[in-house]
Amino acid sequence: MKKFLVSLFVVIPSIANCFDIIARADFLDRGFNVPVGTTISNTTPKISANGDIAFKIVSNNYGESQSIFYNGKIIYTGEEGWLITEPQFTENNDLLFSEQVPMLSKGILKYNVKDSSTKLVVNSRDYSHLESFSD
Repeated sequence: MKKFLVSLFVVIPSIANCFDIIARADFLDRGFNVPVGTTISNTTPKISANGDIAFKIVSNNYGESQSIFYNGKIIYTGEEGWLITEPQFTENNDLLFSEQVPMLSKGILKYNVKDSSTKLVVNSRDYSHLESFSD
């Protein structure tokens, strides 16, 4: 048992040095990489095969709008009152997400990491025939 505890204490400091803060939310001016008044809650960060990180945030600076945070910056801000789904990475490391309100969705949006553009790739009227979302 003593060997296990000794080896555990040796490993923990080396692991702790590997972590970096990507974003920190604060209603005051102490946040990091996000606007003042941002909240990060009820979200699961997604990590791509390349190590890219994406998740959704809520920013009061944009009138209670949800946004997609990707590698240190906000890449998309939705309309006020609309909800954004959790982003998902594709095999090409692009991001897919949807913007919706109850009973209404805009469709599937795609953020292209190569040219930093976001476009509607599947209109909500086109959902009925789809079985899965893939490249």
